[in-house]
Formats: sequence, structure tokens, C-alpha cells
Amino acid sequence: MHNIPETAEARKKWLLDPQNRNPLVRGGAGSVYYTGDLSKPETVKLVISKRAAAVGEGLAHFGGLSEKEDTVPGDSVRTGQNNACREGREEMAELLGYEPDLDVAKFQLLYVAHDDAFFINNGHGFAVNASLHAYPMDQKTFNALFPNGATKRERCENHDGPVETAYAEVMDFMDVLTLQDSYHYAHEYFALWVMASKMMNQDVLKLLDRVNDKMPSGKRVDFNKVAAKMHTDLATLETYLGLKGKGQLRAYENGQINRSRPQNFKR
Repeated sequence: MHNIPETAEARKKWLLDPQNRNPLVRGGAGSVYYTGDLSKPETVKLVISKRAAAVGEGLAHFGGLSEKEDTVPGDSVRTGQNNACREGREEMAELLGYEPDLDVAKFQLLYVAHDDAFFINNGHGFAVNASLHAYPMDQKTFNALFPNGATKRERCENHDGPVETAYAEVMDFMDVLTLQDSYHYAHEYFALWVMASKMMNQDVLKLLDRVNDKMPSGKRVDFNKVAAKMHTDLATLETYLGLKGKGQLRAYENGQINRSRPQNFKR
């Protein structure tokens, strides 16, 4: 394309027109791998990966760009599931030394984010439609990754292939929600809140109070930062949370919610 704007801000506005963005789109997918009772957030544990230095470091969920083999013509949901499943197998192989069996049908779509930051910042590359999923880990795969109660898995020293994952770790869902600034991609962090709202039936505002209570003094979950990194706005983020998300994030950020601990809310 020859009409790409010269500045990041101009490219951001330019991508709002589907006629500009659609020719640049490539699919991508990732998944939140979990165990535990979704009705009880304190029991849920996640498998979180640490990106290798070569791909930017930071926390992540196993995932990556779509390949031709993932594509099911006319079915973006199944294409995303195939993408997520393949990427999960490939990145877990970096830790296990082999690709585990994952059930493509168990990848549940949470939402589809526009991951356009690279193109906006650099003026080349792709505009990515990133499908974020949740996947219930079977005990066999979980035990293979973390045998004998281990909570961290380093790379397999015999793995011969791309280096994308430095290590993986088992973490409590509630603790991961406090790690906003540690994530490489904001849309992967926000997938946890979509999961809480859509799959765990959590009241996001009440959950925010509990999460903020766990954070160091002066820190809090900041959805304005999430929106800025995703090059979108709070109203759009709310649509990803489902019908009950309407107005919640804006009210939270505007300080319009009566919290149970107004005197010690960490700002």
C-alpha cells in the first residue's frame, strides 16, 4: 500500500476505515490455560509464560500469528481455535521437548482484539485480529509440565526450534490480575477480565476491589492504560466484557463507584 500515513497518530486514525485496515489484517490467537473451579476465583490457577528476550520478554499466554494450515474458510471461530491449538502445542514443546495433545474443541473464544500497535508505531507489518481463548488444562498435560507439585518449568535443553518462551509458571488467577504492568501485550492481560466476566460470572467492580487490595500501595488496575496500549477506548473494552460490562470501566475510572474501602483505596 502506498498511502500509509507518516505519523503514528495519523496511522491510528487511518486504520479506523475498514478499507484501509482490512487489506493489512492477519489473524492471531492465544489462550488462557487454567485449572480449578471457575465459580471460585481463588481456586483457579493459570499457566503463564515468560516471553524470551528475542520476542520482547514480559508475561504472556501461549499464542501467535495464524498460519495457512489453521484456516477454515468462512469460519473465523474455528480458524482461531486451530491457531490457538497449534501455537499452544508448539510453545509447550519448547518446555516439554514434544508437542502435547490439546483438544481444539475445548478452546473457548473470549473476545477478538485489534492488535495494531506494531503497525501503528512502525508504519509496516500487519494489523492483527487476535482471538483470545480460555482452555481447561487436562491433568495429564498439567502434570507433564509441572511434575511432583512443581510451579515453574524451564525450557527443554534439547528443544531444537524457535525460541519464544523462556519459561512457564503456575500462578493464582487473583495474583495474575495484579500484574498488569508485567504483560507484554495489554490485550492478553485484558483477556483475564473478559474471562472473569463471561466465564466466571464475576462482578468486575467487586473483583476490582479485591484485586486492588492485593496490590502494593500506590498501585491499582488501570484500564485507561490498557485502552491506550490497545489503541482503543474504555467503551470498546466494555463491549468485550459482555452486556453487563456496559459503563463499568468508565464508572470505575471516573471514581463514580462507592467502594467498600474509600479511605484506603490505593491511587
